[in-house]
Amino acid sequence: YDAVNSIPSSSGVLGAIASFWYISIPFIYLTIKSIKNKRCFIVFCFIYICVTMLTGNRGHQIVNMLAIIIVVYTDSNKKLKITEVIKYSVVVFGALVFLDMIFTIRGHSIDYLFDNFGAILLDSLSNNIIIKTIHNFGATIYTPYLVLTGAGKAHFLGETYIKSFVSVVPDAFHIFKDVNNQAIFGRMLNTNHAIGGSFIGELYYNFGSFYCVFAYVFGLLYGKISSNLYRSIKEKKYGIVCCLFPIACYTFWWVRDSVGGVTRSVVWLLIIYWLVCRTPFSQKKKLAKNDITLR
Repeated sequence: YDAVNSIPSSSGVLGAIASFWYISIPFIYLTIKSIKNKRCFIVFCFIYICVTMLTGNRGHQIVNMLAIIIVVYTDSNKKLKITEVIKYSVVVFGALVFLDMIFTIRGHSIDYLFDNFGAILLDSLSNNIIIKTIHNFGATIYTPYLVLTGAGKAHFLGETYIKSFVSVVPDAFHIFKDVNNQAIFGRMLNTNHAIGGSFIGELYYNFGSFYCVFAYVFGLLYGKISSNLYRSIKEKKYGIVCCLFPIACYTFWWVRDSVGGVTRSVVWLLIIYWLVCRTPFSQKKKLAKNDITLR
């Protein structure tokens, strides 16, 4: 993916398609009948995701893993016991230590991690891992501050949300380069700092003092999507799950990103899903036991 994506004409197309893999994991998981095979499938996928973090990137991986865990837990119909809470707390602690180690080596190579594994691990364990984790979000927390202090201001209400739909069209010849950049508000902020995206910062960037009104409306919509997704998983209405999960998952990542990084992937995924559902195979093929109809 990295090699091919270096081609200028790809224009983010391959990146968006590659991200569909995360979305496909819960779809495949839900349709596997054997509980043992379900577990093996998830473990294999999570190991692979953790390996990809050795590149230094970890944001998308963590968000998608959390989204997948929510689906798995919802489908299991189980309630956590005290012993399980303790067990998973240990797992979470280990995961936070691992993430801190990844953060430490971002400016180095993987060889640096292997050569200095003991020292890096000891450093992560010797610090307050909760504080260190919050520290890793420093750039994202700094973004709303920049917006509030006037580092950037939208030209009209809802500017980035409207312009983000232009990113749906592949821009092989960079015709929409300026519009696509304007849809990512972080690029419009007057700063030399390396910053992350921010859902809160983007709301204020687009709507100013009226941001709370639009935040409330968004909360209602997301709550509706979340409840319908939860119910669809329980009732095994996987056609609805296929429509709602991409929106829920990509919006989950939106907390520390901008709308420009969400719209394209969601729209393309839904279009591809719509096309697949209208092939002769999907119209005729049904899983008799669960009657999963993708129409």
